[in-house]
Amino acid sequence: MKKLREVFRDAKWFHWVALVAFGLVAGLFIIIVINTRSHTGADKEVKSVVAKVGHHVILPSDETPALATVTDTSKLKNNKFLSQGKSGDKILIYAKWQRAVLYRPSLDKVVDIGPVDVTPPSGDTSGFAPVSK
Repeated sequence: MKKLREVFRDAKWFHWVALVAFGLVAGLFIIIVINTRSHTGADKEVKSVVAKVGHHVILPSDETPALATVTDTSKLKNNKFLSQGKSGDKILIYAKWQRAVLYRPSLDKVVDIGPVDVTPPSGDTSGFAPVSK
C-alpha cells in the first residue's frame, strides 16, 4: 500500500483540483465581504438618520424604517406631503406606524410627518407611497 504522499505526488490532477477549490472558496469569501459591507453602509445611513430625527420626534422603536432620498423635486409637486421636499431631504417610511417623516438634514429639521399607504392592491409592500390629502 502506497503512502498518502506518494499517492498525491503521483496524482498531478490533485494540485489542479486543490487550486480550483481554493479559488472558489476565496471568491465566495470576497462576495460575502462585499455584500456585508454594502448592507452595513445602508444600515448605518438609516440608523444615522433615525438618530438625528429622533432628537426632534419620538419614533417607533419596534421597526426599522425604509429610507428614501429626494432627488427630483419636480415629481413631488402633485403630492401635498412631499411637495415641501427639496433635493437631499430624507424620508423615513414606517410601515407598521403607517407614517412617513420628511427630514431636511441641511437644517436638521423635521419638515413634515404624514400618513403613508403601505398596502397596495397587489399586496406588494415594496413600493410605499405617501398619501396625498
